[in-house]
Amino acid sequence: MSSDNSSISMEVADQAINDQPKSENVDKTSNEEQSKSDNVALETDQKDLYAYLDHDFTTERFKLEVRGLPKFYGFGEFRKFLNEKLQLDASKIKPPKRGSGWAYICFRSEKSRDDAIKALHGVEWKKAKLSAQVAKPAPDPFIKRKMERKNAKPTPEDPTVDMSPETRVRLSTTPLYDMPYADQLKSKQKEIGIIVKTMCQQILNVNEDLKGWFDKQRKRYEGFPCELGEIVHSNTTDGYRNKCEFTIGMDVTGTKKMIGFRLASYASGSVAIGPIDELRHIPQKMKTAIKILEKFICDSDLAVFDPTTHQGYWKLVTARTTRLDHLMLIIGINPQSMTEEDLKNLQKKLKEFFEEPCNAEVGVTSLYFQTIVKKEAGGKGGGEIVHLSGSHYIEEQLLGMTFRISPEAFFQVNTLAAEELYKTAIELAKPLENTALLDVCCGTGTIGLSFAKHCDEVFGIEMIPTAIHDAKVNATQNTINNSEFFIGKAEDLLIPVINRTTQPNIVAIVDPPRAGLHQRALIALRKAKKLNKLVYISCDPKAAIKNLVDLARPNSKQYHGDPLVPVKAVPVDMFPHTKHCELIIYLERFSLIQKREQEKVQVKVNNIEEEKEKVEEQIIDLENQKLVEKLWEKVSNIEKETNKLEEKANNVENEVDTFFKEQNKIVEKAKNIEEGQVIDLVKESEKFAEKTKDMRNQVEKYKEELNVLRKEALELIEQVKKKRRIE
Repeated sequence: MSSDNSSISMEVADQAINDQPKSENVDKTSNEEQSKSDNVALETDQKDLYAYLDHDFTTERFKLEVRGLPKFYGFGEFRKFLNEKLQLDASKIKPPKRGSGWAYICFRSEKSRDDAIKALHGVEWKKAKLSAQVAKPAPDPFIKRKMERKNAKPTPEDPTVDMSPETRVRLSTTPLYDMPYADQLKSKQKEIGIIVKTMCQQILNVNEDLKGWFDKQRKRYEGFPCELGEIVHSNTTDGYRNKCEFTIGMDVTGTKKMIGFRLASYASGSVAIGPIDELRHIPQKMKTAIKILEKFICDSDLAVFDPTTHQGYWKLVTARTTRLDHLMLIIGINPQSMTEEDLKNLQKKLKEFFEEPCNAEVGVTSLYFQTIVKKEAGGKGGGEIVHLSGSHYIEEQLLGMTFRISPEAFFQVNTLAAEELYKTAIELAKPLENTALLDVCCGTGTIGLSFAKHCDEVFGIEMIPTAIHDAKVNATQNTINNSEFFIGKAEDLLIPVINRTTQPNIVAIVDPPRAGLHQRALIALRKAKKLNKLVYISCDPKAAIKNLVDLARPNSKQYHGDPLVPVKAVPVDMFPHTKHCELIIYLERFSLIQKREQEKVQVKVNNIEEEKEKVEEQIIDLENQKLVEKLWEKVSNIEKETNKLEEKANNVENEVDTFFKEQNKIVEKAKNIEEGQVIDLVKESEKFAEKTKDMRNQVEKYKEELNVLRKEALELIEQVKKKRRIE
């Protein structure tokens, strides 16, 4: 699941480094006495950068340095070599810089460290001979920075020194608070574009077979190796955070208890707290609740926890709000040597405080108390969370559904932007019928249940038991019957859950913590033959690159299955006014992409064939049209010739009639003339008769030609009619 993408997370990480001293008597001194004690302790620590080693347990006491590491190896391989093959009890392995030949390994005891030196020194691994020796502990970063500032030569002043605490905390938590939101989006879009290009270049470094495809993608998407969508965002940019983890400490003057955010990290040499009043991303309801709690803590005899001396009690407050106007507070203290009775009395006071009419108006619907105890040697870290009053959970609405959220359960910190995030993920994955959704690191089931109506099965995996309980309740109260949720690590459960699916197709949604997915989980996803689509949601895109590179590696003994390669990336602004941005990357099996590309080529070929047929038909149509036009022209000419012949025939017949009339006249004359003249008239008559005969023959000839022309014209007309019937 995604982690909070703001400097709030950095504060928690800083605090985790310096959590808890050994138990001492309960400190009931006044604020003034506490301040004096802190100053003395600080002066002592400044004389000794390693004073923290005496405060409580730390693995820095028992550290070794191993040298001679091979040039190329995987960090997971090295861990496996140490813990499984050599059976070393390493509590922490500090990963070295890329390409360096050394690493630090921490242990829980001096004996474990010394045994490890014996086992490692001179051993051969990956054709490299290793050496091991005792390493010095790292200096306390806070004290180191204090001493550096004290002893340093004059340098240009920090520009934030003269700023008010309000301005400094704004810069620390929302550094883009005064930048127009449109410019924030442009900046984040540009940054994500650079990350996408870097990611794909690193993929090419391990899988050269993808070069041809990436080159095509670059031509298609203006230089980007995969499609880069426009940044998605919510229209609400202020008061959007539904969860904040506040530090309880002292203000910049060191005289007043305060709940807020650190002005800088512990490693930067600062433990002062800044106020939250003017922070744009925190809702007013949360600010009001924190101010009310701050009054209780200021009136309390218990001092705030100081990470430099490891003294004090009040430490953290987690606040969660929802659009349903629910408010959860989890108040965390370092119990030091407080008895069970002391803790119960404090819990009772807190409960009664928020039940007072003047304080109840803020509307705390769920109140919890947490004891934060640092991890001891061989022990478990964390702290017990005790319910004090109100509901055991809060509820939030998202995409028309209602979700239950327990104290430790993950839920996206920006609900409105989360709706845009999930809608985009669904649009990218395009789940079809006969598809199972695999929701990896599912939290309270929000993503999987949002997908439920788009697919046949939903399987969620999450390692926090209360979150899985919430997910099951959420499925029931939203009448979703096609989902199952499983408790455990993704790397342990992926294969059995994949085997449980009954559908022929699997779409995986991966929303891991900042560190990304375990390598075994990636290998399991690669091996799943039915899995062809994967949506990777990252709260830290740069950190996600390693996972994405592993998913795209070529098929090998370690990475079975066809590579999963990025097809489209879409940034989602979950954190307005900060530099952070969520990124959704949609991946597909490369074989599926190749098949789709081949289908596209075939479609183009088919389209060309269809176009060719259409052109040929058009040519035939044109030829037919020209032929018809010629036929009509010929018919027209024949009709003209026929008319001429008919006219000639009529003329000949007229002449014959004239000849007959003349002949009759001659006969009439013959009755009145002499014999000699008769002979001449007879001869003339015979000539007329001969001429008449010739004329009649010519008329008959014209009539025969006329009949031939009429027959030919009729045939041509029939051809034209036939052509038109075909059309």
